[in-house]
Amino acid sequence: MKKESITIKQNKIMIHNISRYLLTLALLLTAVTGAWAQDIATPVISGETEFYDEVTVTITCASSGVDIYYTLDGSDPRGDHPAQIDYNKAFTLTETTTVKAAAYSGNGWSAIAEVTFTKLTGPKVTWDAATKTGTFTMSSSDVELTPIYAPAAAFNLSDGSNDKLPAAVEGIFIGSTNAIITEGACAQGSLMYAVSTSATEAPSEFSSVVPTAENILTPGTYYVWYFIAGADTPQGQTPTAENTFNDSEICTTPIEVNIISDKFDIQFNAANANTIEDGKATVTVDGQSATLTDGKLTGVKMDSKVTITAKEGYKFRKVEATKGISTLKSVKIGNYTVYYAEGETWYQAFWRDENKNCGLETSVGYVFTYNDKSLRDSGGDVSADAVINPSKGYYIAD
Repeated sequence: MKKESITIKQNKIMIHNISRYLLTLALLLTAVTGAWAQDIATPVISGETEFYDEVTVTITCASSGVDIYYTLDGSDPRGDHPAQIDYNKAFTLTETTTVKAAAYSGNGWSAIAEVTFTKLTGPKVTWDAATKTGTFTMSSSDVELTPIYAPAAAFNLSDGSNDKLPAAVEGIFIGSTNAIITEGACAQGSLMYAVSTSATEAPSEFSSVVPTAENILTPGTYYVWYFIAGADTPQGQTPTAENTFNDSEICTTPIEVNIISDKFDIQFNAANANTIEDGKATVTVDGQSATLTDGKLTGVKMDSKVTITAKEGYKFRKVEATKGISTLKSVKIGNYTVYYAEGETWYQAFWRDENKNCGLETSVGYVFTYNDKSLRDSGGDVSADAVINPSKGYYIAD
């Protein structure tokens, strides 16, 4: 906002036969009518400074009890009562105009506010911020378009940045409302996500909501695609390469996430000849009768209530439940032994009680020893999401 100050120069004059009191009064009058009062706020002139058809201009002043004077011809609004005095402080312009305004009270004038409103010629471009497209109606003459390109949003992963890439979360069961990735962050925009079963083809629909396994009903490997929705120009600011960004491209490599089943098998092992299948007891799962096959219930959902009831005339001396180590396989790598079920990943296996303190663990998506030596096979470092397969020749890196 341009402020115009007024410099008052006192000419040296010879005064004869005039009372010094009258001289003092004259100087005071000069100061009041010419100077601007320090305690009156400068008016604020608001409105789109560039317009096509018309623009509404509003003039406000933070000081109360003042009159606001303005001119549209470039003249000083503090003159001898300018022709235009506006008490509503709002009006419409249809031509390029320089508006000057000042506030007045009994204490004097404020500084001058000055804004030029420019009427644009040529086709009017209508901008759609949601789709980032501009449209105009072709005129009867040649048209020159001057687009201002914004850079694509990007992560700044240098030291000290708050930006971060999203990453897979391990151990998520199907149907879980837990997020399957950690949320990413980018100062130049907001991340958009989509889940797919394809590692090569991105989905067409994306959302800003971090995906969960709530709608995933089949265990397996899924892929989370993402891109950065570029930040728009903050309201009231002029677009620049530092505050306005286009959308980034969709990531070239999606995040691989392994969603595990929430159903498991129960093996019933009788300690004597009195077995459930011989009718010596019954089993229910969540109150529903269940039938054993070869001493086993298959596909029992996690958190289900399993009840064993002895037949009349019989009673249980003792019932023990453990994670079925007798049905597990094992793989030995040097001094380390890991128990696992067929088709299980390293990450899933390490959830088992049998592998507590086994000397191996998962970290940053790979398998390591407790002293940070990596587990490797013929392909290099072993991923925590890889299915355990002893034929790959596992070994500990030196």
